[in-house]
Amino acid sequence: MNIDEKKIQLKPLDLYWFGRLQDGNTPLHSSFISLYVKDPLPIQRICYMNPISRSPTNNDVVRETMVRTMSIAKETVQSYGIVTYDLAVAIKAYSIQEIERPLFDKLLVMLGNFHIELAFFGAVGNFISESGIEYILTEADILAEGSMLGFIKGKSSTIGAVVSMNFRQTFLSRRCTSDFS
Repeated sequence: MNIDEKKIQLKPLDLYWFGRLQDGNTPLHSSFISLYVKDPLPIQRICYMNPISRSPTNNDVVRETMVRTMSIAKETVQSYGIVTYDLAVAIKAYSIQEIERPLFDKLLVMLGNFHIELAFFGAVGNFISESGIEYILTEADILAEGSMLGFIKGKSSTIGAVVSMNFRQTFLSRRCTSDFS
């Protein structure tokens, strides 16, 4: 299916939300729709496991959290268990999952948002590396020269956010004042 064949189906409530965006305090689309649409499904609960008073990177602790997640998935009649770890713990979980096949085959190990963001900035940095944009970013005072390596390698989330924010501000200010020539 090509783009011409795709059609966007807007409902009156979607258009109403779009019109209300001018108010300045309208919630995001899903929150706005939830004010007007009744959801018959029960409210979901998110529960946290009891703390384990040992280092989270200890292999026994990682395995225990994996076992607990699988038992919770079984109790709640879920096909898969889902657990979120930071990078150091996820690496150990992936190893345990591989070694103890098929015990943890139905366990989805996810990285936390922080590491996903760093991976994204690393991918962007890899894409722009040696392209000349590094010089543009430093010359335009969007990024300090010493911060470039952290941005390109995806080692600093704050630098990526600062680049994004400063680039947007610089671009918009120059575009609005016709200084971009």
